Amino acid sequence: MKSNAKQDIDTAAEKAKEAIDNSDLPEDVKTKAKDAVEKAKEAAKQAIDNATTDADVNTEKSW
Repeated sequence: MKSNAKQDIDTAAEKAKEAIDNSDLPEDVKTKAKDAVEKAKEAAKQAIDNATTDADVNTEKSW
């Protein structure tokens, strides 16, 4: 369960980064946005690691 949730988080983060890259934003804004996505991804994965039930895992992966 946790492994699948982490894969879902990785997939969502990659899609978000692709959307950022494909936007018309200035490069410095893109960099900051992608950094924020990466931090959110790592926080979500840490929360999944700390989850003790499947329900907790599902809650955390819906970031």
